[in-house]
Amino acid sequence: MADGPKPDATTLAEPEATPQPDPETKAKAESLYRSGHELFREGQYEQAEVQLKQALGLYPFMAEANLVLGKVLLIRGAAAHDEVMLDSARLMFKMALSIDPRLREA
Repeated sequence: MADGPKPDATTLAEPEATPQPDPETKAKAESLYRSGHELFREGQYEQAEVQLKQALGLYPFMAEANLVLGKVLLIRGAAAHDEVMLDSARLMFKMALSIDPRLREA
């Protein structure tokens, strides 16, 4: 009476930690995030979107960058009545929350 394969150590392993880029790439991504966040605060949403997307292109596991990009896309999507952009905003919020469940704003 076989119930299927028994789990082994590899199937019971803890999930891997968030991959970290090399320090130079991470520093560049964080710099782009700070720039994008400042542009967001200033209401320069198109420029903020560009900076945040570049940051996430280098290091997609920055929860805060995903969150701020979600806010940018929400604002721009609502203003343009753009459902695709609004869906993208929702995705960014989910990504931010999955990376850091402690984010209250997501």
